[in-house]
Amino acid sequence: MFRQSGWRAQAILACFVLLGLMMTGASLSAYRSADQRTAVEALQARTQGILSASANLKVAVLNSARGERGYVLTGNPAFLEPYADAKPEIRSGLARLHKFAGSHAADGDHVHNIEARLQDLANWQEGIIGLKRNGHHQQAVNRIKSGDGKRMIESVLDELAHVELHAKVTLAASTREASRLSRANELYQYGLTLVGLILLIISAIATVAVRRSIDAETQARDELQRRAMTDDLTGLANRRELLSSLERAIAAARRNRRPLALALIDIDHFKRINDNHGHPAGDAVIRRIAMLAVDVMRGQDTVGRLGGEEFAVVLPDASAQDALAACERLREAVGTTDLEMETGHQIYITLSTGIAVFDRHDSAETMIARADAALYAAKHGGRDQVKLAA
Repeated sequence: MFRQSGWRAQAILACFVLLGLMMTGASLSAYRSADQRTAVEALQARTQGILSASANLKVAVLNSARGERGYVLTGNPAFLEPYADAKPEIRSGLARLHKFAGSHAADGDHVHNIEARLQDLANWQEGIIGLKRNGHHQQAVNRIKSGDGKRMIESVLDELAHVELHAKVTLAASTREASRLSRANELYQYGLTLVGLILLIISAIATVAVRRSIDAETQARDELQRRAMTDDLTGLANRRELLSSLERAIAAARRNRRPLALALIDIDHFKRINDNHGHPAGDAVIRRIAMLAVDVMRGQDTVGRLGGEEFAVVLPDASAQDALAACERLREAVGTTDLEMETGHQIYITLSTGIAVFDRHDSAETMIARADAALYAAKHGGRDQVKLAA
């Protein structure tokens, strides 16, 4: 009997020793998995910062080129406004790119190259504008025709593409490693339940705890993804998701030879609303426009907020007439909408809209630039109207 009791005690002790070893291994596995998740989250934030800064730089560079060329070709000083506005945007984008990518050896050289080439482009543009201002119109036009500016812009975009690609590749590798460790950790926890009937309750508690941790991680990841894709104020797609949606729509339109339109929408005299009624009123107006846009547009259209009072709509399978009709419906719906503030004042809202229809040579950047030019024409043509890009 004593021998039997001793054997059982030794067996129970062996089970506890085995459980301790397995729990130690499980703790190490969970630590490694959590450490890798932390690394992935940091890389996600870095990658999002790089992509956001890169997107802003692309838009700013194209705006500066649009303004410089518009001024040289037309002599209209109004075209210098987007050119001037692009300068601080470029500086801000470079600062953010330095913050997120400049400290990494693999990206640092590209960031320095981008900065140098942007400076070369700025000097080149200033030279052309100076020629135009001094009456040397043909010399300025000849410089534009030389294609040097286009090559400079393409060089900047190529360097940005390298930085974006490296950030995405690094994030993907880290995410795969995190998934591998997470799967290994999960399998380890399942193995823990096989220790024996005596330790079944302890094993079950450990398994439930692990499952809750995994569920919490999934929920946190889903929430992070949702926040990365949506605008906090309106719940619409944010700038990054809009650009991604536009690029996907362009690829589908080119592949399937289907029409596509992009609309840029701006609230007229929005600054007056903020100045006269306060920013909460401005936020209420933005949310109202967002609701109306979602109601008026088709379910397949992507409605998003670019920032401030500017919205965009990606309209797959929409011809110029379809896009014009949809945007006119939105303009009329907004024109008949009155918002009453807490003070009792009514706010009357109008919209200006620019539309670009996809051409087989278009990219996301060129469609945005053409729609923006049409929006500019609508603004300077009296507002409260929809203009189609040439």
